[in-house]
Amino acid sequence: MSISGIGDHTGPQETDVYSVDGHLIGKVAEGWASEYASSRTLAGTTHQTGVGYFRLTGLKGGDLFVPLSAVADYTDERLRIRFTKAQITKQGWDKRPADLPRE
Repeated sequence: MSISGIGDHTGPQETDVYSVDGHLIGKVAEGWASEYASSRTLAGTTHQTGVGYFRLTGLKGGDLFVPLSAVADYTDERLRIRFTKAQITKQGWDKRPADLPRE
């Protein structure tokens, strides 16, 4: 899944993130597409793929690394996660996935 503004690890975004039950949860801080490596060309050549994530900021308790598979729908201004506000903090997304590149 490719979401506009998510996936190129481009830095801060302005996309608001909502739960499926309509609560504003936070904002997209950065994202990693389902293919990642030191470059997109290298990722394609080596078939290096991953789940794809975005970092959600603004949530009490710290940032979350949300898999793109959890996205219900999106627009350029708004992204909706397919979990309720109560369910989001129980998904185990508080730890950075080991396969994400480090800065």
